[in-house]
Amino acid sequence: MPANSKYLTTRGQRAVKIITGLVGGYLVSATFHLFLASFPATRDAVIILSSFSFFIVWAGLLLLVFLAGNAWNALLLYLLLTLTFGGAFWYLKSVFL
Repeated sequence: MPANSKYLTTRGQRAVKIITGLVGGYLVSATFHLFLASFPATRDAVIILSSFSFFIVWAGLLLLVFLAGNAWNALLLYLLLTLTFGGAFWYLKSVFL
């Protein structure tokens, strides 16, 4: 019995989900850890623990993309999160350093 066509995604959606999960998840995870490291009180702990937590956050974000209904919405969300964390890091770096 064939699969129900409403649950199937097109090749383009699948490709965008894979690229968003790999690259977008990496960028969100990297900027999030940079944002956490921009606070002087937590800098040492974030640098030490980021080797483990970076991979966990990245893997979670990778899987989260495939739960999204539309790949373009997930791409937009990851782009927005990357820009937010990156902008906050840039601002806090100029304040604390």
